[in-house]
Amino acid sequence: MQITIVLFLLSLTVLFFILEIISVDLVALLLMIAFVTFRILTPEEAFAGLSNDVIIFFGGLFVLTAGLLRTGVINYVGQRIIRFGGTNPWRLLGVMMVLVAGVSSFLSNLATVAIFLPVVLGASQKARIHESKLLMPVAYASILGGTCTLVGTSTNIIMNGIIQKYDLPAFSLFEFTPLGILITVTGLLYLLFVGIRWLPERQAESLSEEYHIREYVTEVVVLPDSPLIGKTLAECAFSTELDLNVLSIIRGNRYILAPRTYETIREGDRLLLEGRVENILKLKAEEGLEIKGEALMSDQDLESEEIKLMEILIPPRSKLIGENLKRLNFRPRYGLTVLAIYRHGETLRDKLSRIRLESGDILLTQGHRDSLLLLRQDPDFMVLGEVEGRSYRKKRAVYALSIFTLSLLAGSFQIVPFSIAMLVGAILTVLTKCVTLKEAYDSIDWKTLVLVAGLLSAGVAMEKTGTARFLSDQLLSLMGPPKPMLTLLLLFLLTMLLSQPLSNVAAAALVAPLAFNMATQMNVNPRAFMVTVAMAASCSFMTPLEPACLLVYGPGKYTFLDFFKVGFPLTLLVLLVVVMMVPVFWPL
Repeated sequence: MQITIVLFLLSLTVLFFILEIISVDLVALLLMIAFVTFRILTPEEAFAGLSNDVIIFFGGLFVLTAGLLRTGVINYVGQRIIRFGGTNPWRLLGVMMVLVAGVSSFLSNLATVAIFLPVVLGASQKARIHESKLLMPVAYASILGGTCTLVGTSTNIIMNGIIQKYDLPAFSLFEFTPLGILITVTGLLYLLFVGIRWLPERQAESLSEEYHIREYVTEVVVLPDSPLIGKTLAECAFSTELDLNVLSIIRGNRYILAPRTYETIREGDRLLLEGRVENILKLKAEEGLEIKGEALMSDQDLESEEIKLMEILIPPRSKLIGENLKRLNFRPRYGLTVLAIYRHGETLRDKLSRIRLESGDILLTQGHRDSLLLLRQDPDFMVLGEVEGRSYRKKRAVYALSIFTLSLLAGSFQIVPFSIAMLVGAILTVLTKCVTLKEAYDSIDWKTLVLVAGLLSAGVAMEKTGTARFLSDQLLSLMGPPKPMLTLLLLFLLTMLLSQPLSNVAAAALVAPLAFNMATQMNVNPRAFMVTVAMAASCSFMTPLEPACLLVYGPGKYTFLDFFKVGFPLTLLVLLVVVMMVPVFWPL
Protein backbone atom coordinates (compact mmCIF):
# COMPACT_ATOMS: atom_id res chain seq x y z
CA MET A 1 0.00 0.00 0.00
CA GLN A 2 2.80 2.42 0.91
CA ILE A 3 4.55 1.74 -2.41
CA THR A 4 1.33 2.65 -4.25
CA ILE A 5 1.02 5.90 -2.29
CA VAL A 6 4.66 6.85 -2.96
CA LEU A 7 4.31 6.13 -6.69
CA PHE A 8 1.09 8.16 -6.81
CA LEU A 9 2.67 11.13 -5.02
CA LEU A 10 5.78 11.03 -7.21
CA SER A 11 3.65 10.82 -10.39
CA LEU A 12 1.59 13.77 -9.18
CA THR A 13 4.81 15.69 -8.43
CA VAL A 14 6.19 15.05 -11.92
CA LEU A 15 2.86 16.15 -13.43
CA PHE A 16 2.92 19.43 -11.47
CA PHE A 17 6.54 19.99 -12.49
CA ILE A 18 5.62 19.58 -16.15
CA LEU A 19 2.44 21.68 -16.07
CA GLU A 20 4.03 24.41 -13.93
CA ILE A 21 0.67 25.18 -12.32
CA ILE A 22 2.46 26.20 -9.15
CA SER A 23 6.12 26.93 -8.42
CA VAL A 24 8.43 23.89 -8.26
CA ASP A 25 9.69 24.77 -4.79
CA LEU A 26 6.12 24.87 -3.49
CA VAL A 27 5.50 21.48 -5.10
CA ALA A 28 8.55 20.13 -3.25
CA LEU A 29 7.26 21.47 0.08
CA LEU A 30 3.82 19.96 -0.55
CA LEU A 31 5.49 16.63 -1.33
CA MET A 32 7.29 16.66 2.03
CA ILE A 33 4.01 17.47 3.81
CA ALA A 34 2.22 14.70 1.90
CA PHE A 35 4.82 12.13 2.99
CA VAL A 36 4.18 13.10 6.63
CA THR A 37 0.39 13.22 6.20
CA PHE A 38 0.27 9.68 4.76
CA ARG A 39 2.72 8.54 7.47
CA ILE A 40 5.29 7.51 4.91
CA LEU A 41 7.94 9.57 6.72
CA THR A 42 8.22 11.09 10.16
CA PRO A 43 8.48 14.90 10.29
CA GLU A 44 12.18 14.55 11.13
CA GLU A 45 12.78 12.34 8.07
CA ALA A 46 10.70 14.51 5.73
CA PHE A 47 12.36 17.79 6.62
CA ALA A 48 15.88 16.46 7.18
CA GLY A 49 16.75 17.62 3.65
CA LEU A 50 16.53 21.26 4.74
CA SER A 51 19.50 20.72 7.06
CA ASN A 52 21.44 18.48 4.67
CA ASP A 53 25.07 19.26 3.87
CA VAL A 54 24.07 19.67 0.21
CA ILE A 55 21.96 22.73 1.10
CA ILE A 56 24.91 24.37 2.89
CA PHE A 57 27.15 23.46 -0.06
CA PHE A 58 24.75 25.08 -2.55
CA GLY A 59 24.21 28.22 -0.48
CA GLY A 60 27.93 28.83 0.01
CA LEU A 61 28.70 28.24 -3.66
CA PHE A 62 26.06 30.78 -4.72
CA VAL A 63 27.72 33.46 -2.56
CA LEU A 64 31.24 32.59 -3.73
CA THR A 65 30.06 32.84 -7.34
CA ALA A 66 28.48 36.23 -6.60
CA GLY A 67 31.87 37.39 -5.31
CA LEU A 68 33.52 36.54 -8.63
CA LEU A 69 30.74 38.32 -10.52
CA ARG A 70 30.61 41.50 -8.43
CA THR A 71 34.37 41.99 -8.52
CA GLY A 72 34.53 41.48 -12.30
CA VAL A 73 36.94 38.51 -12.27
CA ILE A 74 35.11 36.49 -14.92
CA ASN A 75 34.22 39.53 -17.01
CA TYR A 76 37.90 40.50 -17.19
CA VAL A 77 38.97 37.02 -18.28
CA GLY A 78 36.16 36.82 -20.81
CA GLN A 79 36.89 40.19 -22.42
CA ARG A 80 40.59 39.39 -22.78
CA ILE A 81 40.14 35.96 -24.33
CA ILE A 82 37.25 36.95 -26.62
CA ARG A 83 39.55 39.57 -28.16
CA PHE A 84 41.95 36.76 -28.97
CA GLY A 85 39.21 35.13 -31.04
CA GLY A 86 39.30 37.88 -33.66
CA THR A 87 36.71 37.98 -36.45
CA ASN A 88 37.12 34.51 -37.94
CA PRO A 89 33.85 32.63 -37.15
CA TRP A 90 35.45 29.25 -36.39
CA ARG A 91 38.27 30.70 -34.34
CA LEU A 92 35.94 33.03 -32.42
CA LEU A 93 33.46 30.22 -31.74
CA GLY A 94 36.22 27.82 -30.72
CA VAL A 95 37.80 30.30 -28.29
CA MET A 96 34.44 31.22 -26.76
CA MET A 97 33.33 27.61 -26.28
CA VAL A 98 36.62 26.55 -24.66
CA LEU A 99 36.51 29.58 -22.36
CA VAL A 100 32.87 29.07 -21.39
CA ALA A 101 33.36 25.32 -20.82
CA GLY A 102 36.39 26.07 -18.62
CA VAL A 103 34.55 28.64 -16.50
CA SER A 104 31.45 26.43 -16.28
CA SER A 105 33.59 23.70 -14.72
CA PHE A 106 33.57 25.77 -11.53
CA LEU A 107 30.50 28.00 -11.88
CA SER A 108 26.90 27.03 -12.62
CA ASN A 109 25.79 26.78 -16.25
CA LEU A 110 23.28 29.59 -15.83
CA ALA A 111 25.74 31.96 -14.15
CA THR A 112 28.35 31.30 -16.85
CA VAL A 113 25.97 31.99 -19.75
CA ALA A 114 24.60 35.08 -17.96
CA ILE A 115 28.14 36.44 -17.64
CA PHE A 116 29.11 35.82 -21.26
CA LEU A 117 25.84 36.63 -23.03
CA PRO A 118 26.54 40.38 -23.38
CA VAL A 119 30.18 39.60 -24.29
CA VAL A 120 29.12 37.18 -27.04
CA LEU A 121 26.55 39.63 -28.42
CA GLY A 122 29.18 42.37 -28.55
CA ALA A 123 31.73 40.06 -30.19
CA SER A 124 29.21 38.94 -32.84
CA GLN A 125 28.46 42.57 -33.76
CA LYS A 126 32.13 43.49 -34.04
CA ALA A 127 32.95 40.38 -36.07
CA ARG A 128 29.74 40.71 -38.11
CA ILE A 129 28.74 37.14 -37.32
CA HIS A 130 25.11 36.12 -36.85
CA GLU A 131 24.29 35.90 -33.14
CA SER A 132 22.38 32.67 -33.82
CA LYS A 133 25.67 31.05 -34.90
CA LEU A 134 27.27 31.68 -31.51
CA LEU A 135 24.72 31.70 -28.70
CA MET A 136 23.48 28.10 -28.82
CA PRO A 137 27.02 26.62 -28.96
CA VAL A 138 28.00 28.81 -25.99
CA ALA A 139 25.01 27.53 -23.98
CA TYR A 140 25.87 23.93 -24.89
CA ALA A 141 29.54 24.53 -23.99
CA SER A 142 28.47 25.66 -20.50
CA ILE A 143 26.48 22.42 -20.04
CA LEU A 144 29.35 20.28 -21.30
CA GLY A 145 31.91 22.05 -19.11
CA GLY A 146 29.73 21.53 -16.06
CA THR A 147 30.33 17.77 -16.26
CA CYS A 148 34.04 18.20 -15.53
CA THR A 149 34.04 18.83 -11.76
CA LEU A 150 31.94 18.23 -8.69
CA VAL A 151 30.94 21.91 -8.47
CA GLY A 152 30.35 22.41 -12.20
CA THR A 153 26.63 21.70 -12.04
CA SER A 154 23.94 21.39 -9.38
CA THR A 155 23.30 17.83 -10.59
CA ASN A 156 26.77 16.68 -9.56
CA ILE A 157 26.40 18.33 -6.17
CA ILE A 158 23.08 16.68 -5.35
CA MET A 159 24.35 13.29 -6.57
CA ASN A 160 27.28 13.71 -4.18
CA GLY A 161 24.81 14.19 -1.35
CA ILE A 162 22.69 11.21 -2.40
CA ILE A 163 25.61 8.79 -2.81
CA GLN A 164 26.77 9.46 0.73
CA LYS A 165 23.35 8.42 2.04
CA TYR A 166 24.10 4.95 0.71
CA ASP A 167 27.35 4.84 2.74
CA LEU A 168 29.49 5.27 -0.37
CA PRO A 169 32.52 7.60 -0.37
CA ALA A 170 31.80 11.16 -1.52
CA PHE A 171 32.87 12.24 -4.99
CA SER A 172 36.10 14.20 -5.03
CA LEU A 173 36.33 17.59 -6.74
CA PHE A 174 38.00 16.16 -9.85
CA GLU A 175 36.59 12.62 -9.88
CA PHE A 176 34.36 13.47 -12.85
CA THR A 177 37.17 15.26 -14.71
CA PRO A 178 38.54 12.49 -17.00
CA LEU A 179 35.05 11.57 -18.21
CA GLY A 180 33.94 15.21 -18.29
CA ILE A 181 36.89 16.24 -20.47
CA LEU A 182 36.10 13.46 -22.96
CA ILE A 183 32.45 14.53 -23.07
CA THR A 184 33.38 18.19 -23.44
CA VAL A 185 36.01 17.67 -26.16
CA THR A 186 33.65 15.43 -28.13
CA GLY A 187 30.81 17.93 -27.84
CA LEU A 188 32.92 20.97 -28.73
CA LEU A 189 34.42 19.29 -31.80
CA TYR A 190 30.94 18.34 -32.97
CA LEU A 191 29.63 21.88 -32.47
CA LEU A 192 32.64 23.46 -34.17
CA PHE A 193 32.74 21.30 -37.28
CA VAL A 194 29.18 19.93 -37.65
CA GLY A 195 26.69 21.68 -35.38
CA ILE A 196 27.59 25.18 -36.59
CA ARG A 197 26.48 24.19 -40.11
CA TRP A 198 23.01 23.32 -38.86
CA LEU A 199 22.54 26.53 -36.90
CA PRO A 200 20.20 29.10 -38.49
CA GLU A 201 21.37 32.44 -39.84
CA ARG A 202 18.85 34.97 -38.61
CA GLN A 203 19.18 38.14 -40.68
CA ALA A 204 20.14 41.13 -38.54
CA GLU A 205 17.55 43.90 -38.64
CA SER A 206 17.09 47.14 -36.83
CA LEU A 207 15.06 46.75 -33.65
CA SER A 208 12.13 48.74 -35.06
CA GLU A 209 12.02 46.45 -38.11
CA GLU A 210 12.57 43.27 -36.11
CA TYR A 211 9.64 44.01 -33.83
CA HIS A 212 7.56 45.60 -36.65
CA ILE A 213 7.20 48.74 -34.56
CA ARG A 214 6.77 50.89 -37.67
CA GLU A 215 3.46 49.17 -38.41
CA TYR A 216 2.09 50.27 -35.06
CA VAL A 217 3.32 53.88 -34.89
CA THR A 218 0.96 56.71 -35.82
CA GLU A 219 1.55 60.46 -35.83
CA VAL A 220 -1.22 62.65 -34.36
CA VAL A 221 -1.46 66.44 -34.00
CA VAL A 222 -2.89 68.21 -30.95
CA LEU A 223 -5.64 70.56 -32.23
CA PRO A 224 -6.25 74.06 -30.72
CA ASP A 225 -9.45 72.95 -28.96
CA SER A 226 -8.01 69.74 -27.54
CA PRO A 227 -8.77 69.18 -23.84
CA LEU A 228 -5.33 67.55 -23.56
CA ILE A 229 -3.57 70.93 -23.78
CA GLY A 230 -1.93 71.76 -20.47
CA LYS A 231 -2.15 68.21 -19.14
CA THR A 232 0.84 66.02 -18.38
CA LEU A 233 1.25 62.65 -20.04
CA ALA A 234 0.48 60.99 -16.71
CA GLU A 235 -2.84 62.85 -16.54
CA CYS A 236 -3.73 61.82 -20.10
CA ALA A 237 -3.40 58.17 -19.15
CA PHE A 238 -2.54 57.03 -22.67
CA SER A 239 -0.94 53.81 -21.49
CA THR A 240 -3.20 52.91 -18.57
CA GLU A 241 -6.52 53.15 -20.43
CA LEU A 242 -5.72 52.64 -24.12
CA ASP A 243 -2.41 50.75 -24.14
CA LEU A 244 -0.72 53.55 -26.10
CA ASN A 245 2.90 54.60 -25.71
CA VAL A 246 4.11 58.13 -26.47
CA LEU A 247 7.44 57.52 -28.18
CA SER A 248 8.24 61.16 -28.86
CA ILE A 249 6.81 64.67 -29.00
CA ILE A 250 7.72 66.88 -31.98
CA ARG A 251 7.42 70.53 -30.95
CA GLY A 252 8.43 72.78 -33.83
CA ASN A 253 12.01 71.79 -34.65
CA ARG A 254 12.51 70.12 -31.28
CA TYR A 255 12.30 66.36 -30.74
CA ILE A 256 11.47 65.15 -27.23
CA LEU A 257 12.27 61.43 -27.28
CA ALA A 258 10.90 59.12 -24.57
CA PRO A 259 9.12 62.01 -22.83
CA ARG A 260 8.78 61.80 -19.07
CA THR A 261 5.32 61.38 -17.55
CA TYR A 262 5.45 64.96 -16.26
CA GLU A 263 5.90 66.42 -19.80
CA THR A 264 3.05 68.88 -20.60
CA ILE A 265 1.15 68.70 -23.90
CA ARG A 266 0.90 71.92 -25.92
CA GLU A 267 -1.15 73.07 -28.88
CA GLY A 268 0.32 71.93 -32.19
CA ASP A 269 2.42 69.17 -30.65
CA ARG A 270 2.90 66.15 -32.91
CA LEU A 271 2.84 62.93 -30.94
CA LEU A 272 4.28 59.65 -32.15
CA LEU A 273 1.97 57.07 -30.60
CA GLU A 274 2.70 53.36 -30.61
CA GLY A 275 -0.32 51.07 -30.34
CA ARG A 276 -3.27 49.68 -32.20
CA VAL A 277 -5.05 52.00 -34.64
CA GLU A 278 -8.46 51.29 -33.12
CA ASN A 279 -7.23 52.59 -29.76
CA ILE A 280 -5.85 55.74 -31.37
CA LEU A 281 -9.20 56.30 -33.09
CA LYS A 282 -10.94 56.18 -29.72
CA LEU A 283 -8.54 58.83 -28.47
CA LYS A 284 -9.19 61.05 -31.50
CA ALA A 285 -12.93 61.15 -30.95
CA GLU A 286 -12.62 62.33 -27.37
CA GLU A 287 -9.42 64.31 -27.14
CA GLY A 288 -9.27 66.61 -30.18
CA LEU A 289 -6.45 64.96 -32.11
CA GLU A 290 -5.89 64.87 -35.84
CA ILE A 291 -4.44 61.62 -37.19
CA LYS A 292 -1.70 62.26 -39.74
CA GLY A 293 -1.33 58.58 -40.63
CA GLU A 294 1.37 55.98 -40.27
CA ALA A 295 4.68 57.54 -39.35
CA LEU A 296 7.75 56.78 -41.47
CA MET A 297 10.50 56.11 -39.00
CA SER A 298 13.58 54.07 -38.16
CA ASP A 299 15.59 53.34 -35.02
CA GLN A 300 17.21 56.78 -35.37
CA ASP A 301 13.79 58.43 -34.96
CA LEU A 302 13.41 56.69 -31.61
CA GLU A 303 16.98 57.11 -30.36
CA SER A 304 19.46 59.84 -29.57
CA GLU A 305 22.68 60.07 -27.60
CA GLU A 306 20.69 59.90 -24.36
CA ILE A 307 17.58 57.96 -25.46
CA LYS A 308 18.08 54.33 -26.40
CA LEU A 309 16.12 51.42 -27.81
CA MET A 310 17.24 48.36 -25.92
CA GLU A 311 16.24 44.72 -25.44
CA ILE A 312 15.89 43.51 -21.87
CA LEU A 313 15.79 39.80 -21.07
CA ILE A 314 13.89 38.25 -18.16
CA PRO A 315 16.37 35.59 -16.91
CA PRO A 316 15.17 32.18 -15.61
CA ARG A 317 15.45 33.01 -11.91
CA SER A 318 14.05 36.54 -12.04
CA LYS A 319 11.65 37.47 -9.25
CA LEU A 320 9.50 39.23 -11.86
CA ILE A 321 8.35 35.99 -13.51
CA GLY A 322 4.57 35.79 -13.16
CA GLU A 323 4.19 39.55 -12.64
CA ASN A 324 2.82 42.02 -15.20
CA LEU A 325 4.02 45.51 -16.12
CA LYS A 326 1.01 47.19 -14.59
CA ARG A 327 1.46 45.56 -11.19
CA LEU A 328 5.17 46.30 -11.33
CA ASN A 329 4.42 49.96 -12.08
CA PHE A 330 7.16 49.47 -14.68
CA ARG A 331 7.34 52.82 -16.48
CA PRO A 332 7.30 55.13 -13.43
CA ARG A 333 9.52 52.76 -11.49
CA TYR A 334 12.20 52.16 -14.12
CA GLY A 335 11.70 55.17 -16.43
CA LEU A 336 11.34 52.93 -19.50
CA THR A 337 8.56 52.36 -22.02
CA VAL A 338 7.95 48.78 -23.15
CA LEU A 339 7.12 48.80 -26.88
CA ALA A 340 6.82 45.04 -27.45
CA ILE A 341 7.52 41.65 -25.86
CA TYR A 342 9.25 38.88 -27.81
CA ARG A 343 8.28 35.40 -26.65
CA HIS A 344 9.09 32.06 -28.34
CA GLY A 345 9.23 33.48 -31.85
CA GLU A 346 6.17 35.70 -31.44
CA THR A 347 6.05 39.48 -30.95
CA LEU A 348 3.37 40.56 -28.47
CA ARG A 349 2.00 44.11 -28.56
CA ASP A 350 -1.58 43.85 -27.35
CA LYS A 351 -2.34 44.84 -23.74
CA LEU A 352 1.33 44.67 -22.75
CA SER A 353 0.67 46.00 -19.27
CA ARG A 354 -1.46 42.95 -18.45
CA ILE A 355 0.78 40.20 -19.89
CA ARG A 356 2.36 37.99 -17.24
CA LEU A 357 6.12 37.93 -17.72
CA GLU A 358 7.75 34.57 -18.40
CA SER A 359 11.31 33.33 -18.20
CA GLY A 360 13.10 34.12 -21.47
CA ASP A 361 10.84 37.05 -22.43
CA ILE A 362 12.60 39.93 -24.17
CA LEU A 363 11.21 43.42 -23.62
CA LEU A 364 11.89 46.01 -26.32
CA THR A 365 12.22 49.23 -24.34
CA GLN A 366 12.80 52.90 -25.04
CA GLY A 367 14.24 55.13 -22.39
CA HIS A 368 17.07 57.24 -21.04
CA ARG A 369 20.59 55.81 -20.88
CA ASP A 370 20.69 56.44 -17.12
CA SER A 371 17.64 54.20 -16.62
CA LEU A 372 19.27 51.40 -18.58
CA LEU A 373 22.47 51.73 -16.56
CA LEU A 374 20.49 51.37 -13.33
CA LEU A 375 18.60 48.42 -14.76
CA ARG A 376 21.88 46.69 -15.63
CA GLN A 377 22.62 46.50 -11.88
CA ASP A 378 19.30 44.72 -11.22
CA PRO A 379 19.69 40.90 -11.18
CA ASP A 380 16.05 40.48 -12.21
CA PHE A 381 16.85 41.89 -15.68
CA MET A 382 19.54 41.38 -18.28
CA VAL A 383 20.22 44.27 -20.65
CA LEU A 384 21.21 42.92 -24.08
CA GLY A 385 23.73 44.97 -26.01
CA GLU A 386 26.24 47.58 -24.98
CA VAL A 387 25.10 50.42 -22.77
CA GLU A 388 28.21 50.93 -20.70
CA GLY A 389 30.37 48.70 -18.60
CA ARG A 390 28.94 47.45 -15.36
CA SER A 391 30.58 48.86 -12.25
CA TYR A 392 32.71 46.24 -10.49
CA ARG A 393 34.60 46.19 -7.20
CA LYS A 394 37.88 45.56 -8.99
CA LYS A 395 40.03 46.23 -5.93
CA ARG A 396 38.38 43.21 -4.27
CA ALA A 397 38.92 40.87 -7.23
CA VAL A 398 42.06 39.26 -5.74
CA TYR A 399 40.18 38.53 -2.50
CA ALA A 400 37.22 36.96 -4.32
CA LEU A 401 39.40 34.76 -6.51
CA SER A 402 41.64 33.70 -3.60
CA ILE A 403 38.70 32.82 -1.35
CA PHE A 404 37.00 30.85 -4.12
CA THR A 405 40.17 28.89 -4.91
CA LEU A 406 41.08 28.18 -1.28
CA SER A 407 37.52 27.02 -0.51
CA LEU A 408 37.64 24.49 -3.35
CA LEU A 409 41.09 23.28 -2.34
CA ALA A 410 40.12 22.93 1.33
CA GLY A 411 37.12 20.81 0.38
CA SER A 412 38.84 18.74 -2.30
CA PHE A 413 41.82 17.83 -0.06
CA GLN A 414 39.37 17.05 2.78
CA ILE A 415 40.94 19.56 5.15
CA VAL A 416 37.33 20.30 6.11
CA PRO A 417 34.05 18.96 4.68
CA PHE A 418 33.02 20.66 1.43
CA SER A 419 29.93 22.18 3.05
CA ILE A 420 32.06 23.85 5.74
CA ALA A 421 34.60 25.03 3.15
CA MET A 422 31.82 26.68 1.10
CA LEU A 423 30.19 28.22 4.17
CA VAL A 424 33.45 29.69 5.48
CA GLY A 425 34.28 30.96 1.99
CA ALA A 426 30.88 32.65 1.74
CA ILE A 427 31.38 34.38 5.09
CA LEU A 428 34.86 35.58 4.09
CA THR A 429 33.44 36.88 0.78
CA VAL A 430 31.09 39.11 2.76
CA LEU A 431 33.67 40.13 5.39
CA THR A 432 36.16 41.19 2.70
CA LYS A 433 33.37 43.28 1.10
CA CYS A 434 33.47 41.43 -2.21
CA VAL A 435 29.68 41.38 -1.82
CA THR A 436 27.38 43.10 0.61
CA LEU A 437 25.28 41.04 3.00
CA LYS A 438 22.16 41.89 0.98
CA GLU A 439 23.85 40.83 -2.26
CA ALA A 440 24.89 37.57 -0.60
CA TYR A 441 21.31 36.76 0.40
CA ASP A 442 20.00 37.85 -3.02
CA SER A 443 22.54 35.64 -4.81
CA ILE A 444 21.21 32.48 -3.16
CA ASP A 445 18.66 30.64 -5.27
CA TRP A 446 16.26 29.74 -2.47
CA LYS A 447 13.89 28.02 -4.90
CA THR A 448 16.62 25.52 -5.83
CA LEU A 449 17.48 24.87 -2.18
CA VAL A 450 13.87 24.08 -1.28
CA LEU A 451 13.50 21.93 -4.41
CA VAL A 452 16.63 19.93 -3.51
CA ALA A 453 15.41 19.43 0.08
CA GLY A 454 12.04 18.16 -1.14
CA LEU A 455 13.59 15.76 -3.62
CA LEU A 456 15.97 14.39 -0.97
CA SER A 457 12.90 13.48 1.09
CA ALA A 458 11.49 11.69 -1.98
CA GLY A 459 14.63 9.55 -2.10
CA VAL A 460 14.25 8.67 1.59
CA ALA A 461 10.60 7.69 1.00
CA MET A 462 11.52 5.49 -1.98
CA GLU A 463 14.12 3.63 0.08
CA LYS A 464 12.10 3.34 3.30
CA THR A 465 8.99 1.92 1.60
CA GLY A 466 10.87 -0.31 -0.84
CA THR A 467 9.58 1.63 -3.84
CA ALA A 468 13.04 1.94 -5.39
CA ARG A 469 13.64 -1.82 -5.03
CA PHE A 470 10.19 -2.58 -6.44
CA LEU A 471 10.84 -0.46 -9.55
CA SER A 472 14.31 -1.93 -10.05
CA ASP A 473 12.85 -5.47 -9.77
CA GLN A 474 10.31 -4.68 -12.48
CA LEU A 475 12.91 -3.23 -14.85
CA LEU A 476 15.40 -6.04 -14.29
CA SER A 477 12.73 -8.68 -14.85
CA LEU A 478 11.86 -7.04 -18.18
CA MET A 479 15.53 -7.16 -19.26
CA GLY A 480 15.98 -10.83 -18.37
CA PRO A 481 19.53 -11.94 -17.44
CA PRO A 482 21.68 -9.17 -15.89
CA LYS A 483 23.15 -6.89 -18.55
CA PRO A 484 25.11 -4.09 -16.85
CA MET A 485 25.93 -2.23 -20.08
CA LEU A 486 22.30 -2.34 -21.24
CA THR A 487 21.26 -1.11 -17.78
CA LEU A 488 23.65 1.83 -18.06
CA LEU A 489 22.08 2.68 -21.41
CA LEU A 490 18.57 2.39 -19.97
CA LEU A 491 19.40 4.62 -16.97
CA PHE A 492 20.97 7.24 -19.23
CA LEU A 493 17.93 7.35 -21.53
CA LEU A 494 15.45 7.42 -18.63
CA THR A 495 17.28 10.25 -16.84
CA MET A 496 17.84 12.22 -20.04
CA LEU A 497 14.18 11.98 -21.04
CA LEU A 498 13.01 13.01 -17.55
CA SER A 499 15.37 16.00 -17.59
CA GLN A 500 13.54 17.48 -20.61
CA PRO A 501 10.23 18.30 -18.85
CA LEU A 502 11.76 18.35 -15.34
CA SER A 503 14.79 20.16 -13.99
CA ASN A 504 18.14 18.35 -14.14
CA VAL A 505 18.21 18.15 -10.35
CA ALA A 506 14.72 16.64 -10.20
CA ALA A 507 15.50 14.03 -12.84
CA ALA A 508 18.73 12.96 -11.10
CA ALA A 509 17.13 12.81 -7.65
CA LEU A 510 14.23 10.67 -8.86
CA VAL A 511 16.36 8.16 -10.81
CA ALA A 512 19.26 7.89 -8.31
CA PRO A 513 17.49 5.51 -5.84
CA LEU A 514 16.46 3.31 -8.76
CA ALA A 515 20.03 3.26 -10.11
CA PHE A 516 21.51 2.27 -6.74
CA ASN A 517 19.04 -0.57 -6.23
CA MET A 518 19.58 -1.94 -9.74
CA ALA A 519 23.34 -1.90 -9.19
CA THR A 520 23.16 -3.73 -5.84
CA GLN A 521 20.73 -6.34 -7.21
CA MET A 522 23.07 -6.99 -10.15
CA ASN A 523 26.05 -7.01 -7.77
CA VAL A 524 27.93 -4.37 -9.78
CA ASN A 525 29.61 -1.09 -8.83
CA PRO A 526 26.80 1.35 -7.84
CA ARG A 527 29.18 4.28 -8.26
CA ALA A 528 29.26 3.70 -12.03
CA PHE A 529 25.46 3.76 -12.21
CA MET A 530 25.26 6.98 -10.13
CA VAL A 531 27.83 8.70 -12.36
CA THR A 532 25.80 7.70 -15.42
CA VAL A 533 22.68 9.29 -13.93
CA ALA A 534 24.62 12.47 -13.09
CA MET A 535 25.98 12.79 -16.64
CA ALA A 536 22.61 12.00 -18.26
CA ALA A 537 20.82 14.61 -16.16
CA SER A 538 23.16 17.26 -17.56
CA CYS A 539 22.33 16.41 -21.18
CA SER A 540 19.43 18.77 -21.78
CA PHE A 541 20.34 19.60 -25.36
CA MET A 542 17.21 18.75 -27.34
CA THR A 543 14.95 21.51 -26.02
CA PRO A 544 15.54 25.09 -24.78
CA LEU A 545 14.04 24.24 -21.38
CA GLU A 546 17.41 23.98 -19.59
CA PRO A 547 18.00 27.40 -17.95
CA ALA A 548 21.26 28.03 -19.83
CA CYS A 549 19.53 27.31 -23.16
CA LEU A 550 16.49 29.35 -22.19
CA LEU A 551 18.77 32.33 -21.64
CA VAL A 552 19.92 32.32 -25.30
CA TYR A 553 16.60 31.20 -26.80
CA GLY A 554 15.19 34.70 -27.22
CA PRO A 555 18.38 36.65 -28.06
CA GLY A 556 19.29 34.08 -30.73
CA LYS A 557 15.73 34.11 -32.15
CA TYR A 558 15.80 30.31 -32.13
CA THR A 559 12.92 27.86 -32.52
CA PHE A 560 12.35 24.54 -30.70
CA LEU A 561 13.30 22.77 -33.93
CA ASP A 562 16.69 24.52 -33.97
CA PHE A 563 17.54 23.00 -30.59
CA PHE A 564 16.37 19.55 -31.62
CA LYS A 565 18.32 19.58 -34.91
CA VAL A 566 21.60 20.49 -33.21
CA GLY A 567 20.96 18.91 -29.81
CA PHE A 568 19.79 15.43 -30.81
CA PRO A 569 23.10 14.32 -32.42
CA LEU A 570 25.00 15.91 -29.53
CA THR A 571 22.92 13.88 -27.06
CA LEU A 572 23.71 10.66 -28.95
CA LEU A 573 27.44 11.46 -28.90
CA VAL A 574 27.41 12.10 -25.15
CA LEU A 575 25.41 8.90 -24.62
CA LEU A 576 28.03 6.94 -26.56
CA VAL A 577 30.93 8.43 -24.59
CA VAL A 578 29.26 7.84 -21.21
CA VAL A 579 28.18 4.25 -21.82
CA MET A 580 31.58 3.33 -23.25
CA MET A 581 33.81 5.16 -20.78
CA VAL A 582 32.02 4.94 -17.41
CA PRO A 583 33.00 1.23 -17.03
CA VAL A 584 36.59 2.22 -17.85
CA PHE A 585 36.86 4.87 -15.11
CA TRP A 586 34.50 3.09 -12.65
CA PRO A 587 34.88 -0.64 -13.37
CA LEU A 588 31.63 -2.55 -13.02
